[in-house]
Amino acid sequence: MRYGGCVFACRRWLAVGMLLVLGGVLAPTADASVLVVPRDYPTIQSAVNGALDGDTVVVLPAPGNTYYIENVVLKAGVTLVGYGARLSAYDPSGYGDKTAITCPARTGVIGFKEITGLRGFSISVVGNNVRIYGNKKVSRLTVGSGSSSPPVRSVQIEQNAEIDGLILNNAQVVLVKNNLISGHISPFILSPNPSILIRDSQRVNFINNTVVQDPSIYGDNEMVIEGSSQSIAVRNSIFQTIDPPSGYPRPSDIAVNVTTSYPIIGLWYSALRKGVAGQGLIMKDGNLIGTDCQLVSLPTVFVGGTGDVHLKAGSPCIDAGDPNVEDQDGTRSDMGTFGGEQTYFKPTVICTELYHQGLIPEAWFVADSTYANLQIDPATRAAYLAWAQPFVRLMQRSRWVTAAVRPFAVAWAKHMAYVMGASPDDSALGRFLDTTGVPLHRAIGKHLLLHQPALLP
Repeated sequence: MRYGGCVFACRRWLAVGMLLVLGGVLAPTADASVLVVPRDYPTIQSAVNGALDGDTVVVLPAPGNTYYIENVVLKAGVTLVGYGARLSAYDPSGYGDKTAITCPARTGVIGFKEITGLRGFSISVVGNNVRIYGNKKVSRLTVGSGSSSPPVRSVQIEQNAEIDGLILNNAQVVLVKNNLISGHISPFILSPNPSILIRDSQRVNFINNTVVQDPSIYGDNEMVIEGSSQSIAVRNSIFQTIDPPSGYPRPSDIAVNVTTSYPIIGLWYSALRKGVAGQGLIMKDGNLIGTDCQLVSLPTVFVGGTGDVHLKAGSPCIDAGDPNVEDQDGTRSDMGTFGGEQTYFKPTVICTELYHQGLIPEAWFVADSTYANLQIDPATRAAYLAWAQPFVRLMQRSRWVTAAVRPFAVAWAKHMAYVMGASPDDSALGRFLDTTGVPLHRAIGKHLLLHQPALLP
């Protein structure tokens, strides 16, 4: 009853408040631009060439959902957002060893449906402060250029649905989190041929990943740590080998093969399945609790499928991760790629509720969320969350509140979808919300952070 009384007593300020501030909370920074391919530029590289530091290049799917065929070299400070697009490296020689995307400092690659470099690398990270988030399939990913080059620092690789081979080669301060890593790096690049190679790298956090390898494809180790690598932390992760078909060699009994002489390597709350018979270790709180992590179905590289790596009901890997980490439902973290806190695509609060109620299209919601993660400054975010989170609880209790906010939220979502290239039409009301809400939220947010620094995201 208290909630209902509050709602009806506050009708006027709710409507006025939504008009003034809803839209601007997720607006782009003043100096940033969004360049859309192919709407504004015919190719990805031409859009990158036209972008400035801080800009975002949005790539819509090519006509007929075909591949863009390019070797894209990003500029420092430019983020590339795929929106379901597919990209393959251009290689006129036919050897297939070219790189699809090269990432210098302060760049990001987000949301592509597929990025492939054939025998080469799909993404090569050569600069500091790079983010690789939310891509559905990346054929091979490398960070660093070896000990002859300066180390690459501060790289985040999160929530990619499938990475077929990962190399960290003279990399430092790397977060690898909530990814499925399957397949192999490539027998043309490395022998032996693991799924993950960590060489001469330091301070790597490998958290809540699922690594599944098909031993019939040229190799057997799932992770190799070698050279001068140290301070490598593996936590809440699953390593599982696919049983090979008849006639293929048996895999070794080594899931994580550490050959470095440096002792600072940690493996906690993880499951290692070794060999073809399901033998392995699943450790929880220092105790052996099982030998089979019980995935729903295993990826099978040799038939082209990716399978389903959700955990079965009753799997010993459920609620067996780090007790200091919670899943999104508030329970103890599961092991594997779907466990723990999902830090990317943290949704916007009000638009998320409307999306869950089926009131805005998915494409608009994704556009809104993507730009929020890319461009929102801490002050604006803090001011928005201070009122929006309790407001959503009102929306969940009152249809009137949802109905009152819907016209403004839909207008805002449509405007942001237009800005991000996900809608062909703009909204005049959404533009107005954009221009009025940002300064107000930023000013309030700066005051909040000054007096309550704990609100920093």
